[in-house]
Amino acid sequence: MENNETKLTIPEIVSSATVTQQIEIDYVLPDYKPEIMRIIRCSASHYVSNKTLSPEKLTVDIVVVHTIIYQSYDMSVNTVKIENSYVKGVDITDCGAPDEAQIRLTTDYCSCKATGKRRVGIRTNIGIGYAIYAASDYNPFFIEDGIEIKSESVSATILKAVCEKTVSFKEKLEEDISEFNIIDSPARVRIADHRVVSGKVIVKGDLEITIMAINEDLAVLAKPISIPFGQIFDLNGAEETDRCEISADCRLINFYGDGEEGERGSIEAFISFNCKVYGDFSAELPIDAYSTQYECYTETKAFTFADYRRFGEKNVHIDFSLGKMNTEISKVDYLYINPSVISSEEKENSVLINCLADAYIIGSDDSKTAVGISRKGEFNIALDLSGFNDVGYNFSLLLENYSYSLSLDGELTVSAEFNLSFSVCKKVTIPYLSSFSLIEDKPKLKDGKAALTVYYAEKGESVFDIGKRYNISQEMLREENEINCEILSEKRRLIIPLKA
Repeated sequence: MENNETKLTIPEIVSSATVTQQIEIDYVLPDYKPEIMRIIRCSASHYVSNKTLSPEKLTVDIVVVHTIIYQSYDMSVNTVKIENSYVKGVDITDCGAPDEAQIRLTTDYCSCKATGKRRVGIRTNIGIGYAIYAASDYNPFFIEDGIEIKSESVSATILKAVCEKTVSFKEKLEEDISEFNIIDSPARVRIADHRVVSGKVIVKGDLEITIMAINEDLAVLAKPISIPFGQIFDLNGAEETDRCEISADCRLINFYGDGEEGERGSIEAFISFNCKVYGDFSAELPIDAYSTQYECYTETKAFTFADYRRFGEKNVHIDFSLGKMNTEISKVDYLYINPSVISSEEKENSVLINCLADAYIIGSDDSKTAVGISRKGEFNIALDLSGFNDVGYNFSLLLENYSYSLSLDGELTVSAEFNLSFSVCKKVTIPYLSSFSLIEDKPKLKDGKAALTVYYAEKGESVFDIGKRYNISQEMLREENEINCEILSEKRRLIIPLKA
């Protein structure tokens, strides 16, 4: 018997977990930096510089940059950057032949303590979350010629290809910033356009950076910079009609303001891209097959995939509080907000998304001394996703614009516009016929009227004789088997239809 099989190959997550990289640094200030009176803030930024994937091991090379903002005894605010590279190896098992590993770096905690006037101790824990994809082959289209097949129709939007990449961009600044002390550089990536063309995804956008610096008078200055970019990703199997989902984050920004003349006013940014391509899929999945003339052997397997049924975005306006500043800050000069989605929970016909805003505030206290503090604000977003049960959600949050106000009693309130993008997926499991074979030396014991009869005709037999044997007309036999001759010219298998 001949099988007519069609193979479906999709990327599936075969392993996922989170490991940690603990960092301890004992750092001595360079001679040209003033002594430390107090530390205002310490933060860690990071990106994946390289990754190597084998069936047994995932190796991730990461770069971590600690930025320390401190106040010296002359009341000036100074910035120090400490860059280190680390290699993390993860043993993986039962992954077959993995194709792609997607990495997500997070800062679990970062603490900095001045252990002397020119020495600091840093302790940081970096979370390395990974998801390993491997190509999984399915044969859900098993068709056995001459056997009646019960089938179920299925249509879905499935994940077809994934890609992750970190890219560096360099730009020459128009102004010389070497005389300014850069304290922060908040950035966001805007995807202006993306499209799928012949196995490639073309992405265009802008990297928007705001350089926050302090001059000799301790005034906070803000300089916006926009760097356009274009990238091409190779994703085999991607077609023009597919849907593409792009996310991008600026992981690290370096400035060159104290180097040689040719390096003055240069900026280097590292952007991490995450690309997924979804395509429509539809088929008739055979569920069962049988023969009423012989005993048969069948084997059924389960075909499970994530059906991505809904994509979209929504602009939301949120007001939230960063708490009372007490006596820490009496005047706010600069506020930077980094939003993130923490968790989500279903509420009847909606999903409640729990979000967190990491805020960094620079201002001055009552004595006009420059102060920098970190605060966290929590807020929720309700999204109507009625009609979806037992589903999973993917959310990303982007800050569009914001304003803030400091009340007379010292409470700092933020009014912000966010762009929420989302995709909804549902796990679908369908059984399908994986194998079928007739045991032709074991006729089936008939119980009542047969639902289907298969007859193996020899070369030279007449249609009239076969119809007479089973008490059916020649016309029924010809129509059922598409016969247009009186005498069979070759051996063939015939379906004997039931007599009405």
